[in-house]
This record gives sequence, C-alpha cells and structure tokens, in this order.
Amino acid sequence: MTRKKVKLAFMMNNSSQKATFRKKRKGFMKKYEINKLCDVLTCAIMYSPNKSQPDAWPDHSEMVEMELEKVNKLEKGNRELEIWMAMNHFIAGKPLNDLQFTDLKEMRRMIEEKLKEFEANIKSWKEELAKMNQLLGAQPTVAGEKIQNVMQMVPWSMWDVPTKSS
Repeated sequence: MTRKKVKLAFMMNNSSQKATFRKKRKGFMKKYEINKLCDVLTCAIMYSPNKSQPDAWPDHSEMVEMELEKVNKLEKGNRELEIWMAMNHFIAGKPLNDLQFTDLKEMRRMIEEKLKEFEANIKSWKEELAKMNQLLGAQPTVAGEKIQNVMQMVPWSMWDVPTKSS
C-alpha cells in the first residue's frame, strides 16, 4: 500500500509548526539504529527557533560511555598481550622477576583457558575420528548389500566401458 503524496508547504499556524517540529525531532533523534546496523559513527545537531541551545545526539553522557567501553576493551586486550609476552619471555628462559602476584594469577587463568580450549578441540577431533572409523569399518547395511548384489549381477564394470579413443 502506498502513501499519498505529501504536499510540502510552509505552515502558517505557529502552534502546528511547533507541534510538528517536536514530533519530527523525536523521530529523527531515534535514528540511532544506524550506528548499530552499519557500524558507523553518526551524530546529529538540530537547532530550534524556540531554544537557545541546539539538541545534539548522542548527548555527551552517551559519548563518554561509548568511549569508556572502547577504552576498557583496549585495556583488556593490551593486558592479555602483556601477559602472553611475559609467558613467551619465560619460555625463552628469562626470569619472571618483574611480574607481580596478580600478573601471575592472570597468567595462570589464561593458561587454564587455553588448556580447556585444547581439551575441547582434542575431544571434538577424537569424536570426528571415531565417526570416520565407524563409517569406514562398518559392515554394509541391507540396502548396501542389495546394491552390491546388483553390481555383481551386471556383466560389465566401469573399466570395460569403451571410450572414444578405443
């Protein structure tokens, strides 16, 4: 169903102007979904003839919150990299003298997580291997036996089929 064409014209009635502006501003400021859907930074600044300060979206508190989330994520990533580098230095024979107790606890936690991942991978590989072995070593089923019997009854094999070069 299509909408009827809207006639764009200046509104003479001041109260209807204000009401329409309020409605359109609310709807426009709700368009934050484009941030999530397209993964792009967006903002909007809307001036009003009735206000001295413009409306801004996202507001300052939302921007600070988004920046804090990014900073926390980066700090966590950097922390993990520092611990992995310390582990690599230890494996290379360098002492762990510079690390504090909390660093060692974090290192232990990371090693345990990796061990769990490896164990899960090994378990899934063993299950896949068992399935393949079961398929390869399984006896033919009734349907499989029928197919084999039919193949034995056919007087030729695929090697006996003449080709163009023959």
